[in-house]
Amino acid sequence: MNEDQNLQELFQRIESKVTASDHLRTQVAQRLSIPRKSRFKLRLAMAGGLVGVACFVGGVIVLLPSASAAGAYRRIEAAIRDAKYMHVLTYGNAPGKPRRLFNELFYSNGAWRIDGSPGTLLARTYLRVGGDQWLYLQHSDVSVKEPFIGGFLAEQRTALEFAESMSDEGRLGSPRDFSVEPRPDENNRAVYAILATREGTPYHFEMIVDNKTNLPIRTTFSGESPDSENYRIITADYSFGDQIDPRAFSPKIKPTTKLLNMGTEAEALKSAWEKPIKSIREPGTYVDVRDISVNQEGDLFIACSFGGSAGLKDGQFPKNLLPDSVKDDQGRAYFLVETVSPGGTFGDTRARDYFKIGNDNIAITEWAPIVPSTPWKPASKIDVTFALRTWTGSPTFYDWSVQSNAQFTLPPPIPEAFPAYSNGMLLDDVHQQFKMIASEDRAQFYERKQDFAQAARWYREAAEQAWPLNLAKTYKNKAARCQQLLDAHPAP
Repeated sequence: MNEDQNLQELFQRIESKVTASDHLRTQVAQRLSIPRKSRFKLRLAMAGGLVGVACFVGGVIVLLPSASAAGAYRRIEAAIRDAKYMHVLTYGNAPGKPRRLFNELFYSNGAWRIDGSPGTLLARTYLRVGGDQWLYLQHSDVSVKEPFIGGFLAEQRTALEFAESMSDEGRLGSPRDFSVEPRPDENNRAVYAILATREGTPYHFEMIVDNKTNLPIRTTFSGESPDSENYRIITADYSFGDQIDPRAFSPKIKPTTKLLNMGTEAEALKSAWEKPIKSIREPGTYVDVRDISVNQEGDLFIACSFGGSAGLKDGQFPKNLLPDSVKDDQGRAYFLVETVSPGGTFGDTRARDYFKIGNDNIAITEWAPIVPSTPWKPASKIDVTFALRTWTGSPTFYDWSVQSNAQFTLPPPIPEAFPAYSNGMLLDDVHQQFKMIASEDRAQFYERKQDFAQAARWYREAAEQAWPLNLAKTYKNKAARCQQLLDAHPAP
């Protein structure tokens, strides 16, 4: 991932081992009418969108070579540690664009709340108070409550640790060189600055500190050089005090809100999926198909359970038999949009364990028709090819010596866009990208066929669906490029 994409995605979702940029740039894996290219990405369901949470991983100041910087930092450390209340507003600034609020953080005596991506489809609230952690998904009006179960969100954190975590970017956890500079007064307050750089990168960090209280006023950082077209500045404004309105730490629950308990959801699903639709056994590997759903637009969702490979050596990844291509009895081919694994990074939740069946993991392969039509004429049967694929979260390696084919009868279309288990599995973020990714994949398919009219059309569709991600400009540029090729070489 380049620094621009890191900054773009930093405020859109919680840090995950598989990021959207990796996923969006992988080619379609479709053996029917699309030339074979590896396209398999393990997507962890994410309940993301918060810079504070995203940066907890490795977000600690780790190198203070100068005595003046070390002394200044110790004074700041003591001042923040004594603070009982902290309020942080985090913005993104791009040249020529209005600054945009990415999240708002409240901290008080170990309790915290973060409102992420306000005003977007990814808007959500994370809350830790008492012995519980809450997640509220505004888009789907779903609230998830869990007891603390370990992980970084369950640890007692000081205001200082929140401030540190929000100052890192790029190669998280790698050393930064710090220095101190005097600065002109701001609003009649004497201030100084702590600066940080990361050798060999354009990363630049600045913290403006009140000279009297030694509390931060503002931090800014960027991972791009100012002359880069992708230059962004991330700004966090701090305020401190002794108390906060306790209503800030009340869970968001409306009369319409659906309350979820992860364990209850998992047990109900396991009961419904107890008997597989079909079990496929090959030497040394197996897969059980647990559910097939199709929506009224023809998108397919195939839920499977599978076991990991035994006897792996260090550095090796398991190989699992999973769906690899799909076609239906109407002669239509489908492409794999994404493969998702239930669970996520909300409170380091054990959702991936909750949704295991026995010792088997669950993966949901999600497909879209190459050529959609309105109205959609339902199919009655689908043919699925299964292939042994390396489970890495990276482009898949296929072992074509192990393949299986199976035919399935399709159930009636579901009225919603996604299966009912999506909320319980915390797939909200993943599915908000589904149409965008499908449109991009269709555009790439038609571009390879040199059908530039259709390619431009689907890139424009992807641009429309990209909000609130910062990918609309990329898709518009690709659409314009395809339109230029079409104008230069019109179809006969």
